[in-house]
Amino acid sequence: MSDNVTHSRMALPIAVAAPVVDRLPILTILVGSGLLYLVYRWLMPKPIPGIPYSPEHTRSIMGSLPSFLEFVKENQGRSKPWFPEQNVKLGSALVQIWETPFSRPSCVLTDFQEAQDILMRRTKDFDRGMRDSIVFQGTGKYHHISQTSQSPIFKANKALVKDLMSPRFLADVSAPEIHSKVQLLLRMWSKKTQLAKGKPFNARPDIIEAALDMINAAAFAYDEDSCSVSRQIRHLDSPDVRIDEKRDGSVDFSRAPDTEQAVVVHELGVYLGTQFVSPVPRLAHAFNYLTRPRLRRNLAKKEEIVFTEIRRALKRIEAGESTTASALEHLLRREMESARKAGREPNFFTPSIRDEGWGYIVAGHETSATAISWQVKLLADHPEVQTKLRAVLRAAYSDAAASNRLPTAREITSTPIPYLDAFLEEALRVRGPVLMTGREAKRDAYVLGHLVPKGTFVFMPSMGPTFHAPGIPIDDSVRSETSRTKSWGGSWDPEDVGSFRVERWLTRNPETGEDEYDVQSGPILAFGLGPRSCFGKRLAYLEMRIVIALLVWSFEFQKLPEHLSSYAAHDAITTGPTCCYVGLKELN
Repeated sequence: MSDNVTHSRMALPIAVAAPVVDRLPILTILVGSGLLYLVYRWLMPKPIPGIPYSPEHTRSIMGSLPSFLEFVKENQGRSKPWFPEQNVKLGSALVQIWETPFSRPSCVLTDFQEAQDILMRRTKDFDRGMRDSIVFQGTGKYHHISQTSQSPIFKANKALVKDLMSPRFLADVSAPEIHSKVQLLLRMWSKKTQLAKGKPFNARPDIIEAALDMINAAAFAYDEDSCSVSRQIRHLDSPDVRIDEKRDGSVDFSRAPDTEQAVVVHELGVYLGTQFVSPVPRLAHAFNYLTRPRLRRNLAKKEEIVFTEIRRALKRIEAGESTTASALEHLLRREMESARKAGREPNFFTPSIRDEGWGYIVAGHETSATAISWQVKLLADHPEVQTKLRAVLRAAYSDAAASNRLPTAREITSTPIPYLDAFLEEALRVRGPVLMTGREAKRDAYVLGHLVPKGTFVFMPSMGPTFHAPGIPIDDSVRSETSRTKSWGGSWDPEDVGSFRVERWLTRNPETGEDEYDVQSGPILAFGLGPRSCFGKRLAYLEMRIVIALLVWSFEFQKLPEHLSSYAAHDAITTGPTCCYVGLKELN
C-alpha cells in the first residue's frame, strides 16, 4: 500500500509537468520570436522628428540603401545625383536618409544660402566629421584633411603647410613650374594633331598626365625629363608608335608605359574613390588591406616614393640652393626652423610631412585634371565663348601676341582678365569636379527650423536645386539669423540656371564701363566654403588659369559629333567625363 501511495505521490507532479514540458518548445519559439521582433524594431530606421523622409526608407532595416543601389544601377554607376533627387522628390530643401543598414539618419541640404551659412559661420555647430576623415585615413592618416578641426595634428599640419597657398609662393614657385609643364602638353598635342591629320583623339589620359606633371613639378621640382608627358612625346617620335583610325571617326594613339609613380597615384586615387561610395569605409579599408596585395604594395610604394623625394629635396638644400624650388622643400625648411627654435634635431620624415607631401600630389592632380577635362569640352561646345576668350587673351597679352610667343607665367598670373575668371567659374558651376561636401553636427543645432541632433551628418550637394535648377521655396523665418543677415550670392535666374552662360559672373562698372568679375554673383560650391574648404583651391585656380590661357592661345577646339562629346560622367574621388575627345586646329 505504501508503495502504491508513494508511487501515486511521485507520479502526480510528473503527470502535471508532462504537458508543460511538451509546451516548452512552443514557449521558447514564442519568446524568441518576440525578442527577435523587438530587436528588429529596434534596428529599424528611426526618423528625426519633423524632417521629411521617404516612408519606404523606414520600412526595412536596409534604410535608403535599396533606393540608392537601384539608382546607381539605372544611371550607369552614377551615385551622387541620388542625394539631391531625394529633396526634389519630397519637395523639401532638407530631408533625411539612411545610408546603411542599422545606421542613424543623415540629412541632405540642397539650399546654397543655408549651406553657405553652415560652412562659413556656424563652425561651432558643424565641423568636418569623422565620416569624411575615415575615408581619407586609409591612404593618408596624418594629412590634415583626415583630421577633425579639434585635432592637434590638424592644427600642427595647417601651420606646416599654410604658406603653400600664399600668393607669393604660388606666383614665385608654383606658377613657373606649371607654365613649363603646360608647354609639354602643347608640344604633345601639336604632334598628335599633325599625326591625326585633324581627326579627334581622346584627351583625357593626356590631361591626367599633364596635371600630374604640373603638381609633381610644384611639389617635388620634377624636371622635364622626369615628366610623364615627356615620355609620351618621345613615344610619339619613336617607330613604336601605333596610330589606329577608329570607326567613330577618332584616332587612337598607343602610349608609353606609365611611370611607377603615376601608376601608384592613379590606383590609389581610384581606390580612394571607392572609399567615397562605400557605406562602411573603415571596415572596407580593413578588409581590402587584408585581401588585396596590390593595395598593400601601392601603400608601401607611396611611402618609398615620398622618402626618396624628401632625400632629393634635402640634397638640394644641403647643396646651398637658397631658393625654394618646391612645396616639399618649403615643408622641410619649416621643419628646420621649428627645430632650431625648439632646440632639437629636425625630423624630416615625420608622418605629417610624408602625408602632407603625398596628399598635395593626389588632391591637386585629381581635381585639376577633372576640371580641365570638363573645360576643354565646354570650349568646343561653345565656339562663341572660345572665340571671345581668345580675343580677350590676345588683347590682354598684347606684347606676347605682337611677338608671336606664349604669354609668360608672370603675365598670366598678374594680368586681370575678368572674362577668363568668369569662364573658369561658370565651368566649375555647371561641371564641377567635386559635387558634394558635408559637415557633422557638433551639438544639437537647428537647420531650416528643424532640430538636427548632435552627431548627424549633413550632405550638401553642389548640384540640383539652387545650383542647376530653381531652389525649393523656403520661408525666410525658418532660416538662422546669420543666414538671413550675412548671406551673399542670392540666386540664379530660374530661366537660365541650367544653361552655360559666362556673363552671369560679370558686372558692368558704371564708372569705367568695363566688365568686372564678381565671385559672389550666385550659388557655387565647387571647392566648398569656410575654414574647412578645399585647401588647394588657389593652386587649382592657378593651374586652370594657366592651362586654359595657353590652350586657347595655341589651339582652336573644334565642335565634335554627339557620340564624341557626350556629357556622361563617372563618380569617384571626383566626378569626371567618361568621354573627353578633342579635335584641334593649331593656331600660329
